[in-house]
Amino acid sequence: MQAVLDRIPDGGRYYLTIDADGVDPTIMPAVAGPAPGGVTYDQMRMLIHGLVGKGRVVGMDIVEITPKRDINGITAITAGRFICNLIGKTVRAGYFD
Repeated sequence: MQAVLDRIPDGGRYYLTIDADGVDPTIMPAVAGPAPGGVTYDQMRMLIHGLVGKGRVVGMDIVEITPKRDINGITAITAGRFICNLIGKTVRAGYFD
């Protein structure tokens, strides 16, 4: 993930779209096209935190979730944790001072 972050210019305004199909189905199983070996929780957390450090994240969404395919709410919990990671990091970065 660091290689991805290294390619993002500093000082920009960023909108992050997370495509749930590309996230490992062990943490986001409620998708139409699961990608075993996809982006892990730690990798996504690194991307979210790293992007906040690069510039200003102006928004984020998570797409391609199929709720009826969720198993024990794992996808919903993971999506919520991604959102909380963004909120927490932006607060710590002083976005709301």
